[in-house]
Amino acid sequence: MFGLPPTPQTLERQARYRLSQDFIHLLELVEIGLHGRRLALGLAHAICRETSNWHDGSARQPLEGYRVRCKLLRDRLGLEGAKGNRDLVKGIEELAAVRLLEGAELTCGRQWLEWRLTDYMFLRLFEPKPYGLFDIRHARHLVTPLDHLIYNRIGVIRRCVTPKVTFSLEGCAEILERKPDWARMRPAIVDALIRAARLFNVTLKVICECHGKSIGIDHVTIRVQHGGTNWSTTNLEKLPATARKVFLVDGNGCRETPD
Repeated sequence: MFGLPPTPQTLERQARYRLSQDFIHLLELVEIGLHGRRLALGLAHAICRETSNWHDGSARQPLEGYRVRCKLLRDRLGLEGAKGNRDLVKGIEELAAVRLLEGAELTCGRQWLEWRLTDYMFLRLFEPKPYGLFDIRHARHLVTPLDHLIYNRIGVIRRCVTPKVTFSLEGCAEILERKPDWARMRPAIVDALIRAARLFNVTLKVICECHGKSIGIDHVTIRVQHGGTNWSTTNLEKLPATARKVFLVDGNGCRETPD
């Protein structure tokens, strides 16, 4: 048995981690960029793999914190081609600046990262529910802060019977430091939706709405479909009075549906 390569089932289990809705919400509230968001996923995954009781809300953070080899962390996050730990250091600086980390240090000739979350963030990470199960192998495919926002939100609700989530155009624009203009934001939003649909293997019904917060489309509601959902035809097809456009997104692309 020794020396055999890991099975696909073992790899899938080792890649799994959880993010609570509260933890994701806190990541949205603080001012961090792509480096910080990416590292937050890597640290959450590493913590979950060291935590046996991560499902029942009783997890406690060890006083000594956690440690992971930097090369392993870079590989998980799609940073194999990076020269040294520069991107990791930028992520550490971003997370430390908004007080999500209690301490973080590169040790052993900068080959290991040792860190500890603030107690508040640790509790939020293991908030019993709602939470989503994620795969750290997806992290390398998230290339913008908006990718992270949409991926995380869909990941939390996708296991619901009738999963849906609403994004404000203002929130999407803010994370990309742009003006909330639908015509200009649409390509970035659609790209992020296609990426999430491909990673989660789901179909998204995207309802573009006008809530009167600004001129034109100002919110987007996503209804998620996959083999485990149980949408009735009525609930899936019924549109709110605020709907202006509808399109379908899957891993292959996007197509607008007739009005």
